[in-house]
Amino acid sequence: MNRGYVKLWRKISDTGILQNAEASRLLLWIFVNVSWKGCDYVAKGQLLKLEPGQKITGRKKLSKELDTDESTIRRTLELLQKMGI
Repeated sequence: MNRGYVKLWRKISDTGILQNAEASRLLLWIFVNVSWKGCDYVAKGQLLKLEPGQKITGRKKLSKELDTDESTIRRTLELLQKMGI
């Protein structure tokens, strides 16, 4: 199944993210799974328009998909946010 590709800038190594295995893994999941074009999403009976680069998910789903603790997901998301990613 060909779903396209993701461009990854070498500059990512300047952020220090590659030294943190959990953050690298989560960021890669995000890159691969975000919407690459706008789409509609229905959540709790509400129609949401997702822009390119957006994804609706939760810590529980991420925890299950990445086979890690919810607390690790939460801490890693907070780290990515602090880094401005």
